[in-house]
Amino acid sequence: MPTEDYYADLGIPRSASDDDIKKAYRKLAIKYHPDRNPGNKAAEEKFKKISKAYDVLSDPRKKQMYDQFGSDSFAGAGAGAGGQTGGNPFGGGRDPRDIFAQFFGGGGGGGSFNFGGAQSFNDGEGFDFSELFGGGRRSRRPRKGGDLQSELEIDLIDAFAGADKIFHTDHEIKVHIPAGVGDGSRLRVKGEGQHAPAGGENGDLFIVVRLKDDPIFTKEGQNVLCTLPIPLETAVNGGVVEVPTLAGPLKMKIPAGSQSGSTLRLKGRGFPSLKSSLCGDQLVKLLVEIPSELTKQQSDLLRYFMESLKSSNYPLGAKFAKDASRYSHVG
Repeated sequence: MPTEDYYADLGIPRSASDDDIKKAYRKLAIKYHPDRNPGNKAAEEKFKKISKAYDVLSDPRKKQMYDQFGSDSFAGAGAGAGGQTGGNPFGGGRDPRDIFAQFFGGGGGGGSFNFGGAQSFNDGEGFDFSELFGGGRRSRRPRKGGDLQSELEIDLIDAFAGADKIFHTDHEIKVHIPAGVGDGSRLRVKGEGQHAPAGGENGDLFIVVRLKDDPIFTKEGQNVLCTLPIPLETAVNGGVVEVPTLAGPLKMKIPAGSQSGSTLRLKGRGFPSLKSSLCGDQLVKLLVEIPSELTKQQSDLLRYFMESLKSSNYPLGAKFAKDASRYSHVG
């Protein structure tokens, strides 16, 4: 009988680590298990070979003996009287299904192995191992329906304050939007996914929230931004103005001499947090509005006013002129 190459049977090099041996056996055992290939003799033989290879290579003592003397040192191992092995339908040493069950954490030797019990096994490739086997006298776990995902557009005010929305599939679903959700937040609606086969649990519906553009506010993290136009006179002399917020209008003081582009902060007037009681801030960017469509009289009055001003009334312009003078010699 020719010497068997257990490393080749598992598709690994002789330098393979213990983890490499386990991974190779896991992948092949799932692929060639007789319960997944009923009536396939070739798959059954392959399953026996890889199980025998794993039985030897996973045991340090047996692996050392194999590496030194080859597979001949295991010929007839475990055979009983007349060359038969007690209770092993595959022949050889240990029952391959015992090896398989031990590897995946199951019980039961030599007979049926219940793959549909309470414990499930995942092979690392994204599916439930218990679902691979069924039929015959083995039980099978009811399958869950698939999950679904869709998008729902909401107004910024609804994301800020929270709201109940109606989502339409093949029927109406009431969806609660918690206060503080952001663009891209995923909400789970249990049991509203795909219907499951008989006896199974329906999948879930995942709703991705999309925030509509708002004409006043922009959300950045937990902060809310808005641009507030103010009259030239208010920017010059200061004053109190009414500012819109997502929770309602609020009075805010404008300091005298405010420049266009200045930003004022309303603390705690931003978005609530989904994970804590903290709120962001509202940032108010000032836009000094230059009056337009002036009458001749208004233009003359404005010109008279401007001519009455001195360079000290323009500190920003004076600083800019000073800095720019450094480049006057260029060219």
